[in-house]
Amino acid sequence: MGLSQAKYIAAPDKQADPAAYQRFIDEIDSGNHGLDELVKFAKKVPSHTEWIEKYKETNAQVLEYLQNLKRDNRFEQADYSSIKAFRESVQGMLSNAAVGTGDFYVSNMQYFASLLAD
Repeated sequence: MGLSQAKYIAAPDKQADPAAYQRFIDEIDSGNHGLDELVKFAKKVPSHTEWIEKYKETNAQVLEYLQNLKRDNRFEQADYSSIKAFRESVQGMLSNAAVGTGDFYVSNMQYFASLLAD
């Protein structure tokens, strides 16, 4: 498990018990699996109902945000009736773009970067 995956798995730990989270990250950084720290945290959870409530509240807020998130769909006009129709319509859209000038690639990179920035 990589550090980014470990941080994702231990995210509730970070909010509820920052010291335990730091011990977990230190374990991962030192090359260990960190499972012992995760198990210790998991054993503490049942006696801390406030952690559970906070987790549920935060999760609900994130879910609401994601459900209301509006993203630009550059392929909104594509034909979604079948995989073949979708592929052909997207290929047509791409071939009509200004590929020759390089602007197409630059705009795609800028669009991709804007997605990461959000």
